[in-house]
Amino acid sequence: SISRIFVYYNIRVDWKGQKNRVPSISES
Repeated sequence: SISRIFVYYNIRVDWKGQKNRVPSISES
């Protein structure tokens, strides 16, 4: 689970270019 969150977090940061880990995980 943690691994997936980190992967999604990294992808979201690269795509959006911002640090939105909480909204990213919720949106994912």
